[in-house]
Amino acid sequence: MKSIIISLILTITSVFSYAQCDQIIFASGTEAAVIVIEISDKQIKYKKCSFNSGPVYVIDKNDVFMVIYSNDEHEVFANTQAAKPEEGKRIRSDKTTREAPFKVRKNAISSVATYNFALSGTKLGYGLSFEKMISKRKSLRISASIMGSESYYRSRNDQYWSESKSYKGLDLSLKYYFNKHDHEMHGFSVDVSFGVLAVDWKESYSEYGGIYSVSEEVDPDFNVAINPSISVGYRFSFLKEGFLFVEPIFSVGYLHGNLSGRSRIEEWSFYDGTDIDYSYKSGWVDLPYINIGLSAGIKF
Repeated sequence: MKSIIISLILTITSVFSYAQCDQIIFASGTEAAVIVIEISDKQIKYKKCSFNSGPVYVIDKNDVFMVIYSNDEHEVFANTQAAKPEEGKRIRSDKTTREAPFKVRKNAISSVATYNFALSGTKLGYGLSFEKMISKRKSLRISASIMGSESYYRSRNDQYWSESKSYKGLDLSLKYYFNKHDHEMHGFSVDVSFGVLAVDWKESYSEYGGIYSVSEEVDPDFNVAINPSISVGYRFSFLKEGFLFVEPIFSVGYLHGNLSGRSRIEEWSFYDGTDIDYSYKSGWVDLPYINIGLSAGIKF
């Protein structure tokens, strides 16, 4: 499980480093992640973002529609061979227009509330997430969340059993927007996610008789469960250039993991007194689930 966590951290680091590059949108509509070195009257010089120690490339400005810099500022080249914009407007690569100047919002911070139909205890969960566009229709999202809990209780005669599990952790997801406007976190989307959740596991058993009693408590190890899921949502944007948004979400996923802990068993009888024993106990998480949720946040 350590290797999974390390791989997750390395993936987050590499993708966010990649997302700090500039982007060139060519007149043909294709894109490239680059590091812009120089823009002259007729040419643009750049290096590939994936090979910043490599050669310098030179391209004619007439072949470039727009440069989006890593700080989200942009520059549109009026001499491009693509369709000319109307007076006072800018034209995007999908031939739609927008009043100039406009800001390309490539980041988002949001909170989410969820309801999990499969959990037997606390069904409500909540979380916070940060999202960043990494291409014209794809974004990377990292979230911290408390998912909810399961609980179980049963009694029979003088015997009592109880068990609970609660989940909180991190997940990393790739999100794809089916929006005709490039670089806009808006509209219908599909989100594929992989998470690692810490599991707070508690289990107890007790039995009472007239001249004896037995009790057992589990002191759990650090337990984790994996959480792959897929979600669909539709993001509604408000105010100037979609600064605020809300997004209803529907998710299906699967929780799976092995649990372990140290069990303390205490037995008492009228004749023998108290005896304490320890053992090692194991359990598991195996839970397919369905979630509905509502996310709200800001884009910047």
